[in-house]
Amino acid sequence: MRESRIAADNALQLAPGLGAAHAARAYLQFYGFDHRAALAECRRAVQLAPADGMVLNGCGYVLGGIGKLGEAIRLREQLLSIEPLYTVNYFEYAKLLMATGRLDEAAKYLRIAEGLSPPKSSPSYQFMHVAIARGDVKTAQEVARNQPSPWREMNLAIATQISPDRAAADAALAKVLADKIWAKTSPYAVAQAYALRGDPERTMEWLERAPAHGILFMLADPLILRLRDDPRLIAFCEKTGLPPPGESEALSID
Repeated sequence: MRESRIAADNALQLAPGLGAAHAARAYLQFYGFDHRAALAECRRAVQLAPADGMVLNGCGYVLGGIGKLGEAIRLREQLLSIEPLYTVNYFEYAKLLMATGRLDEAAKYLRIAEGLSPPKSSPSYQFMHVAIARGDVKTAQEVARNQPSPWREMNLAIATQISPDRAAADAALAKVLADKIWAKTSPYAVAQAYALRGDPERTMEWLERAPAHGILFMLADPLILRLRDDPRLIAFCEKTGLPPPGESEALSID
């Protein structure tokens, strides 16, 4: 990271109007939880290089991650127009659409992304999140069951939390938590499950366990944003350097 910062700074000394260097600096600031500076650098980068795919992609991540989903969507759309075969962009665009409630469009672009990708034995897990947003338990569980292990079990635990069968929801989450590896590798996913359960106390407990890189994109996550008005999540964002959750343009899954 230090070497990257030096490289970006050197590039800007040589060429102050180089959009790619401003985008690189924005990415570094984002990962350093300096979101105000990252936002300014992204806007400057896009102004300088509106047709640079690297700039649009990098700033699409940054703006989405700090909750500026409207701007992020516009960058993703611009990238679609100049790089129509860049598969990752379709997936990222679909995530933003889902987070803003445009579920039919999200599903459409996920299908396009999968059509451009090498054949896989299972659909993207993002279809599960679209189904969760729709309250479609059966489809969410079906997508989860088709994921490769060990994510199959975790995704199934998350999907089952929207089921009216509370015993099944309890059992699915208990099965995952019995495997201690999740506490070490994916505490954020456990927090998502508890957020869907409507359990703010345990959601926050697991968010506190998540590493810094695990919460970077939290403000674009409709599951966690169920707690956007909870004082504990607001304090957590302030402590970690994230913008206030109430400022995010993402919706919440109720």
